[in-house]
Order: sequence, then structure tokens, then C-alpha cells
Amino acid sequence: MVVTVMYLVNLINRGKHMRVLRSYECLNACIINHLNLKGITLSGSDVYFVGEGFFVNYEKGSLTKISTEGYDANFRFLEMMQIPYKFGCVNPTKQLLMELLGMPYTITIRMVSDCLSYDYAFAQTSGATHFINVLEYDDSREQVYIVDGDVPTIDTGCFSGWIDVEELLRGWILKGGELLQLDLRSHIVKKMRLTCVKQIANKQVVFMINQYLLGKKRWLSSTVTGQYALEFMIEQLAKYVETKKFTELIIQANFRIRINGVMGAKYFLLEKFIEQKSKVAEDYRQIVQNWSRWCMLLLKSGYSNKREAFALVQKRLYDLMSAEEICLKKYLQEGDYGD
Repeated sequence: MVVTVMYLVNLINRGKHMRVLRSYECLNACIINHLNLKGITLSGSDVYFVGEGFFVNYEKGSLTKISTEGYDANFRFLEMMQIPYKFGCVNPTKQLLMELLGMPYTITIRMVSDCLSYDYAFAQTSGATHFINVLEYDDSREQVYIVDGDVPTIDTGCFSGWIDVEELLRGWILKGGELLQLDLRSHIVKKMRLTCVKQIANKQVVFMINQYLLGKKRWLSSTVTGQYALEFMIEQLAKYVETKKFTELIIQANFRIRINGVMGAKYFLLEKFIEQKSKVAEDYRQIVQNWSRWCMLLLKSGYSNKREAFALVQKRLYDLMSAEEICLKKYLQEGDYGD
């Protein structure tokens, strides 16, 4: 027996032949791919900036806790667009999955990424959280049809296809059965206006770049924000060079920079620049590539645990921060933000 979301029966067949939309944050990817199945094509950067995800924050005293608002931005987007949703925990079973697929809501589940086997990259994610969309369940084969627009490969990948239901349930249970359901029935989706969403996103890009460049690193504050967040974290980590803790700290820092949204923020911004046909798009593409190389340099310095290696990391960081600031200020001077 094959069970699908009833109002998606025809769309799923179409969806299996559609290009899965790529994003740089997994829940963001789930939302844009559900919308895409309903004929509403938004970019991940639209959702990200409407929801004000481009906010970098570092917790003082944490050593490696650096993150963005990318995750929370998804819920702010849903609320701003007045898309009804339910987010909570259930007891994951095959029977429940069949019942959920019979309801007029989308299904997005939160799971431990290690349990996913359709890409080797998941074996290296060390218990990280990952969201995927579930579209169909084939009881005879005990498999589910899923869509994933944020496979954490070097160049972010996509996947759509069948996986074993036990694989899905195992990872879902480990995350407490978290489930997001969107109500995307036609009378709700018709209220959305693509041009309106993109106009809001474009205005938010300008606002959030300004906030990023201003940043805050006040002495008495518990956090450092904007462009100074990464700089402050690296300055704190410098105190541990050539100690036993250094390698593990750098591994953690690199993971959080890549997975907790700092690099994702830069990719989302680049996506928006390209979409707007901004004059700085190619310059910023090179800067993002250099940030990715810098992350690799950071990781190598952790394994070498040598002061001179980390000094190079710091120098490259300051050079990149300067280049990025110049590029972003040029963008702000353009005045035409794709409205």
C-alpha cells in the first residue's frame, strides 16, 4: 500500500521530476521545496532575509559558540507570510507516518543526520540535526520518499528518492519525534505574492548588511555581533595555541562556522546578489570562496597546533574581513536592490 498526502497526490508525481531546490540551511530547504511543489518558487535567500536570518552572534566565554538566526528565520518567515503551521513532538511509528500522510498538511521531520545513508557526508556530521521532507510511504517496500535540499557536501547537494522507513524512524526518534506541518492548501497559498516576498527580502538585505557591518563588541556585553563576532572568537582561541585543548577547540569552531550558519549566511547573501544581478556579485563570489578556503586553513592550523600556523589564520581573517567590508559597502552604494 502506498500512502501519500492526499492533496499532493498529483503534485508528487510532478515533484519527482522537478529539480529539488538547493539551500544552505536544511529547514529553509524544506520550506522552499514544499512551496515549490505548490507552484510558489522562492529562493532560500528570500525566506532567509524575510525572516532576518543574517545576524551573526558569538557568546563570550563559550570559545566556539558562534551562530546566526538562520533557523529562527524560518518560523519568522512563516508567521510574516501568515502560513499556518504546527511544530511539536510526536511518537514516531510507521502507523503514525501513514496517518500524517493522510492529512492535508506537509510533513517535515527533524532527525539525527548520522542515520541517513544516501550520502557519505552524513557519516561525518557527528550527531547533527537535519530536517527532511517526507512525501510518500510505500508500505509494501517499507520505504519513504523524501526530499532533501541541503545535503552537507562541499558544494551543497540535493537528494530526492526512496529510503528505508527504519532509517528514517531511527533518526527521527533520536530527535524526540519533532515534526513541522505546514498548511499549504490553495486558499492559503493564493494569498502569497511572489513580488511582495522578494521586495521584502531585498529591503531586508540592505538592513541586515548595515547591521552586520556595524556589529557590536562592547566590553560589558555578553555577546559580540556582526562582522566582529568571528574576529573575537578567533582572538579567544589564539590563547589556546600549543595547548592540549587547541585541536579539539578548532575542530568544534570549524564545525560551527560551517554548520551553525556563518558560512551559510555568506552563501545566502551571494545567492541574493546573483538574483539581483548586482555589480558586486562576482567579487563577492570570490570572497565567499576565500572564506571557504579560510575555514580549511583554520582546520589545518588546529591539527598542526603551531603558533605560526594560527598567526596566518588570523592574518587571512583580517584581510578577508577588510575585503568583505569594502564589497558590502559598494553594494550599499549601488542603490538598485532588485525591487
